[in-house]
Amino acid sequence: MLNGDSLFMSMPLRQIARELDVSPTTVSQVKNGTYAGKPETTAKVRAALAASDPAPFFTTDGQEQMAIVLEAAAEDREFALIVAPSGSGKTFIAERFVASRDDSLYIKMWANPSQGGLLRALCLLTGVAVSGNNDLKLERLRAVADGRFLILDEADLLIDAKRADRFLARVEIARELKEAGFGVALLGLPDLQVELQRNAASYIYSRIGYHAAPQPPTAEDYYRYCDARGLTRKKELAKLAAGRGGFRYLDKIARLAPRVGEDAAIQLVFRGGK
Repeated sequence: MLNGDSLFMSMPLRQIARELDVSPTTVSQVKNGTYAGKPETTAKVRAALAASDPAPFFTTDGQEQMAIVLEAAAEDREFALIVAPSGSGKTFIAERFVASRDDSLYIKMWANPSQGGLLRALCLLTGVAVSGNNDLKLERLRAVADGRFLILDEADLLIDAKRADRFLARVEIARELKEAGFGVALLGLPDLQVELQRNAASYIYSRIGYHAAPQPPTAEDYYRYCDARGLTRKKELAKLAAGRGGFRYLDKIARLAPRVGEDAAIQLVFRGGK
């Protein structure tokens, strides 16, 4: 694990600094208890820190690996591929990463999008006009690349099991944006990597510059998370989390437990089967 000064701990600080119109150094000093400036500044920064991350900060080795890949790809305006099982924290890391940077954009894919629908969504995300045909939309997107970094989450939903050509048409959009100057990261389930490799003609597979495929969270990861969130039935919860959404499942328990108790929270969060 990295120490408390790692980039993962600093991700929210820059956003807080922007919102409060203070320097990131001021936010960091308040967080570390070394700020000697105005008491009112200390108070408002502490309040913002508490509101931005009410739960103890927690990352696994795999999540740190994902964040390093995003950081490197954004700096180099490269193509990145991150694949991991559901519940591993891909979205958690991506959203925190985007919150820490002014040059990064995040979009979550949906099932079986059309090429036109995907281009329209990307136009809306980047603030360009959505009128005209697909070629015109893509031309506008190329024009606003300007060193930006684009994260496409749940990109495995671009896969069409019946029509490989549709999958290729969708990922070719990502290639075009990379060639125009965007950094691009595709995040998804391991099936995404398999499909990219199978359809190497997409030209993307040979252009992947950074890659993370961490293993699923371990029981020890779940135990540590339970400790951080004050949950006591660690072994039972680790077994449940492994097949029911990972940290998402544990987070639901942790948010309900202060209101109804841990035992009741476990009963209230859907477990499926026995």
